[in-house]
Amino acid sequence: MFAAAQRNAASGVAPAEGAAKTVVTVYANGFTVGDGPFRPSDGDAANAAFLRDVSRGLIPRELEEQASGDGAFNLELVDKRGDQYEPPAYVAFSGGGQTLAAAGESAGAEFGGGGGGAPIEKPVVDDAAPKTTLQIRLANGKRIRATLNLSHTVGHLDAYVREEGGAGQAYVLLAGFPPAPLADPNATLEAAGLKGASVTQKLK
Repeated sequence: MFAAAQRNAASGVAPAEGAAKTVVTVYANGFTVGDGPFRPSDGDAANAAFLRDVSRGLIPRELEEQASGDGAFNLELVDKRGDQYEPPAYVAFSGGGQTLAAAGESAGAEFGGGGGGAPIEKPVVDDAAPKTTLQIRLANGKRIRATLNLSHTVGHLDAYVREEGGAGQAYVLLAGFPPAPLADPNATLEAAGLKGASVTQKLK
């Protein structure tokens, strides 16, 4: 399937300017469409039909509504066939009786736009102390990586978001699966269960 799709992509047709774009990431055991859920490649007729359309250079039926008026559509394939898909790790929060399923966005600390108190400066990382790297997806779609010590706080994490231009409007930071707001800017990354986590900025 992947080889056939690559041959179609190399057929000389240039990407359509202004057309919708969808990223399909192909793993050894299935695929994802954009930020959607993992879809196994075996045992599901709809998933098999999706991959068959992609291999033929066709717009999968479920994506047809995203095409422009002239039918133009850009599909980007990301090759991770050497990796098995693994779901995001569950992130546990301490204290307060909060659960990921029950926590609403109103329970999260508000950052940016004058929220969250005085901004914290971007921290200095101590290479001799335990540290972790977090994946951060900003509200504008940009993705960044932040390396921090486990003793740094959620507020320090927010300093990275602010530095990337994310402080002009109020927002919350979400983490875990399902995503839940980070409620305490003074909590350490270790206490908040954020070791190696993925964090998303969502405007309020």
